Amino acid sequence: MKAVRSLGIYGGKENRQYLSDIYSSTNDIAVKKQVLNSFMTSGERDRILAVAKSEPNVDLRKEAIHYLGTMGANSQLAEMYTSETSTEIRARILQAMFVSGNTTKLIEIAKTEKDPELRRRAIHHLGTSGGQQATDALVAIYGSATDAETKKRVLEALFVQGSARQIVEVARKETDPELKKQAVQRLSHMQSKEATDFLLELINK
Repeated sequence: MKAVRSLGIYGGKENRQYLSDIYSSTNDIAVKKQVLNSFMTSGERDRILAVAKSEPNVDLRKEAIHYLGTMGANSQLAEMYTSETSTEIRARILQAMFVSGNTTKLIEIAKTEKDPELRRRAIHHLGTSGGQQATDALVAIYGSATDAETKKRVLEALFVQGSARQIVEVARKETDPELKKQAVQRLSHMQSKEATDFLLELINK
């Protein structure tokens, strides 16, 4: 394991080929994972991508996808997401997109994904990624969503971001009593002037 780690640190074409040979010749999952880590250390994106696409072992595929996120392989991850059929692997790709900071692609998926669980995962990652682009997208998704569960996930994502003003706006406009209650509950846990002012407004009505 130490030798495999060192090959990644030293880098070089010959050492990267040694790593590839080791990966192909061993059945030891721990060693294969260390090879993937060494590929990442040496910047061997193409070999990691090959594992992410074709490795029969799901855990190793997930590991490779994680490293692609760490390496900022945005276009490769986006291509994989489009062609992948496994929901489990697609969920891992979403996480890698979050790691790589690919907010634009996460927004696209959160808006267009047909699988409800994957869509909600994309919304969650937008909440944890933060930034005005993500906030604006979450507000738009809330406005266009037709199911309560998606709207609840958006509220949670806005709460994670600390976007009190946007939650206040939702609470003012929302006609569904349960969703309005959810928004108010989120605001009650936020240390924000906008949240406090709105809650006082409700109390004084």
